Amino acid sequence: MNFIKDIYSIKFQSFNKKNEILTPYTSDENIPFKIKRFFINGNIVKNSNRGDHAHKKTKQIFVCLYGKIKIKCFDGKKSKVFNLKNQSYGLYIPPTIWYETIYLNNNNSILVVTDKKYIENDYIRNKNDFIKFRSNLK
Repeated sequence: MNFIKDIYSIKFQSFNKKNEILTPYTSDENIPFKIKRFFINGNIVKNSNRGDHAHKKTKQIFVCLYGKIKIKCFDGKKSKVFNLKNQSYGLYIPPTIWYETIYLNNNNSILVVTDKKYIENDYIRNKNDFIKFRSNLK
C-alpha cells in the first residue's frame, strides 16, 4: 500500500535551443519503470476535471505538455495537491493513490506514462470503493 509520501516529482533533463525544448523520457533511466503504455490527453478546456480514480497495481507518471495542471492526490487519510506546468517535470503516482486532475488553462495537454497496459479491472472508479479497498489492504 502506498501513501502521500510515496508520490514524488521527477526533474527531467531538457535541452533548449532557441525556443525549442527537447525532453527525453526513457524506461529505467529517468522513468523508474519499464514503459508499457503512454497516452496524451490534449486540447482540454479550462476547469475540466479528469481522473477521479485510483489503480490497484499501475504506476504512473504525469507530465504537463501544455498549460497548467493541478493534481489532487488522496491516500485514504491524507491529501496533497501538486502543480505541473512544463514538460521538464513529472509527477510519479504509485498504485493505491486516488487522484483527480484539474486543468487550469485552455488547451491543456498531459502525457501519462504507465508500467502496465490498460486493464479495466485495475481501476477503482468510485471513491467509497477506494476507501474500502484501502482498508482491506491493512
